[in-house]
Amino acid sequence: MARTRRAPSIRDVAHAGDRLAQHVEDGRTDAEIQGALETEFGHRWHLDTIRRYRRGLGVSRAPRKDVADAESAASVMALVPPLGLDRLEKAEWYRTQFRKSHLRVTLQDQFEPDEVDVYLQEYGDLCCQFSDIVASEFLQIDDFLKHRLLIARQLSLMKTLRAEIESTSRWLRQYPPTADEPEEEKKRRIGNERLIDSRRSALKQANDRYDKLSAERNRISQSLAATRKDRLEELRGGGESFLDLVCRIQQSDRARQEEGRFAELSRMALEDEEGAMRREILFPDGGKDPLILDDRSAGET
Repeated sequence: MARTRRAPSIRDVAHAGDRLAQHVEDGRTDAEIQGALETEFGHRWHLDTIRRYRRGLGVSRAPRKDVADAESAASVMALVPPLGLDRLEKAEWYRTQFRKSHLRVTLQDQFEPDEVDVYLQEYGDLCCQFSDIVASEFLQIDDFLKHRLLIARQLSLMKTLRAEIESTSRWLRQYPPTADEPEEEKKRRIGNERLIDSRRSALKQANDRYDKLSAERNRISQSLAATRKDRLEELRGGGESFLDLVCRIQQSDRARQEEGRFAELSRMALEDEEGAMRREILFPDGGKDPLILDDRSAGET
């Protein structure tokens, strides 16, 4: 006959928390803790519950493979994707490098699994905007994406609070106060009115938090763009880039004539230099030969 599992009492839950902390301190795995708690209290706790409680105690157990990868892999921001990848392949390459690093383990301790998936998706897409990433830019990207996750949390919280306010308000409208209202219903009404006040206060705090996070996200975005622009200017050395030259030639007849004259002078100078190299010269060993030996140099000898 199968044993019927009873629901844990409040006392059992409190005691189980103390025992779980002790098992974590003893170094037991989550599965071992699950079995021990079932034996002691007759209830099987879910592994996710045990995992969340353990992380709440500040204990994170990354698989050894993750740790080994983090120790052996080069720094994420120092890597450059191979040539020939399209945008989708490059984005996935960035995600793969991130998963190999210790950064993924840290991210999993900070956010929920669905939030980690969103982070990785946007991480790969955002990194595709850059041909290379330095440490300062990577930290800005990390802060930017984490702020987006926190903003999403606030939006979800605001939606939930509005739904609770609407549901409670609907109840108050459906059951207006009456002269012969029972005491129990009156207490419920007062409780719902207090609930609406607390939810409205929480909604205001969530709105304020959302505004602050959005402002900080925009600041990080602008700072990231400014950092990238300054670094590109530094790499160019303050000179004119090839694209700048092309734009100038396309937009100005005078620029086309000037650059064409320089190009023609360069071509003529190159021909003169090649002609000189096809003429015989005297080497230190007494021999005579041109520097360039081809069918054209034969006529010069």
